[in-house]
Amino acid sequence: MTDSSGGAAAAAVARLRERGVDTLVVAGCDTFGMMRGKRLPIDQSARALDHGMLMCDVFWVMHIDEAEIVPRPEGHIGYFPTEKEGYPDILAVPDIDTLRAVPWHERTALVLADFTHQDGHPIPIAPRSVLRRVVERAREMGLDPRCGVELEFYLLRETYASLLERRARDLAFYHDRPATYGLVTAAAQEPVARQIRQGMLDYGLTIEACNMENGPGQFEMNLRYADPVAAADAAFLFKAGVKEIAVQNDMVATFMAKPHPVWSGNSCHFHLSLAGEDGRNLFFDENRPKGISQTMRHFIGGI
Repeated sequence: MTDSSGGAAAAAVARLRERGVDTLVVAGCDTFGMMRGKRLPIDQSARALDHGMLMCDVFWVMHIDEAEIVPRPEGHIGYFPTEKEGYPDILAVPDIDTLRAVPWHERTALVLADFTHQDGHPIPIAPRSVLRRVVERAREMGLDPRCGVELEFYLLRETYASLLERRARDLAFYHDRPATYGLVTAAAQEPVARQIRQGMLDYGLTIEACNMENGPGQFEMNLRYADPVAAADAAFLFKAGVKEIAVQNDMVATFMAKPHPVWSGNSCHFHLSLAGEDGRNLFFDENRPKGISQTMRHFIGGI
């Protein structure tokens, strides 16, 4: 998280104004991987960038359909929002290094935030904070992890309202047949695929490749490897962005693992590497079978 000062916040807002931005999205990740936050008029953005933005902590305990609240488990020790505590406000503390324009929204920018208590202590169940702690532990051990992510998703000729009325097997896909790596079939879907690819590039995310996958209307897009926190941020922004672009095209995008009982599921492939402080690949050992080091064997066992 960047330790922003009043000067840094004011300078960031000034840059946004110069680019014609009038709305700032302050967003963070909940335990389902959904984007939560608020839209702020640009006049209110400097204070949020400098001091953080208040949000009720109830979203940590909502079911994914938001129909009910998850009750505190009996005997649970530690942080768990409940109605008895009144769901107090927590802070969404912006990381100015993640500030970017949102190409598919008019005059809008977005900044990712870390969730903390009002005393500044991180919310222990916030995914970004959990990942950062893991990476910090690795670095303390002299390890340098890297991660690349491939994401698969379906485009559906549906709305969020129509999904409530359909069974999974009745879903209307963006295309009526699979075409794995099929470039001719993909040409019919290129208008939306191009919007997504170019939108993500303009968003500051590096798309390395895009192809049709093994289901009708199913895509795979590959993001460039990075530091694990940066890679997770990119995947998080990508998923939310794809869904927003789909909605703007009167469609629904789903990354659900198995949205249809027959067609291929959606994978999320993680390419993981581990280097030492000297940059040496710790997963390789030429003296061991197939070049697999003892470190890699323990790594696989841990996973």
